[in-house]
Amino acid sequence: MNAKGIAEEISFKSADVNELRYLDRCIRESLRMFPAVPVVERQLQNDLAVNGKVWPRGALAVVAPILIHHNEQVKAQKLKMNIGTKISIQVYPNHWHFDPDNFLPEKMAKRNAFDYIPSVGAHGIALVFIG
Repeated sequence: MNAKGIAEEISFKSADVNELRYLDRCIRESLRMFPAVPVVERQLQNDLAVNGKVWPRGALAVVAPILIHHNEQVKAQKLKMNIGTKISIQVYPNHWHFDPDNFLPEKMAKRNAFDYIPSVGAHGIALVFIG
C-alpha cells in the first residue's frame, strides 16, 4: 500500500482488522446515528407486563432503535419487564453529532446492552408500545 508520507510497503492480514479500533468506533457510531433498520413492527406472541401495564398477546410492538438513539424527549429510565430484562433508555448527548468516542470501552462498559441497537435481531430489541 502506498500512502502519502509512507515510503515503505505495508501489507495487511485479515487479523489486522481487529486492531483498527478507531475504524470500529466510527462504524458503530454510524450505525447508532443511522441504524440499518430504523423501525420494525412485531406482534406480541404472549402477554407482556411493562411497569405494571399489561400489553396483550397480539398487540403491536415497534422495534425502534433510531428512537432510542435520537429522541430528545426520552428520559433515562429503567423498564422492568415480566421477562426479567431491564432496559435502560439512554439519550446520547449531542445525538446528531458524529462522535466515535461514544464507543470508547469505558463508555460502553457503563451502558446496558439495549442502549445501542445497530440492527434488529432476535436478542436485541427496543420496544416502543403504541397506545
